[in-house]
Amino acid sequence: MTELCLLKNGSTVFLTVAKVVLSIMKNLHKTDTNTSLRALQELVYISYDSRHRLWGNTGFILLELGLLYKDGEQFLHVHDSVRDIVRSSIRYNDAELVISDPVEGL
Repeated sequence: MTELCLLKNGSTVFLTVAKVVLSIMKNLHKTDTNTSLRALQELVYISYDSRHRLWGNTGFILLELGLLYKDGEQFLHVHDSVRDIVRSSIRYNDAELVISDPVEGL
């Protein structure tokens, strides 16, 4: 049986999905390349603004990681569950991106 969890933004997702997305975001954050960090920042931007135009090859990176999908028009969109996890876990402390657990009560 798959367990649902309540996110800090009030949404519910499968706990496994929350853990996988959080792990991917942490890996992007700790990877010491500008491209990985930029891809994470672009994920945050598109999670808040679906019309955001992704920079460089970050869309391809996020698509390959399974965080985005293409519609029939070949536009990239963030999965609803990924968007909710991003909105529940990413904060900025001054200019520094900080990742926290997206699950309510932890």
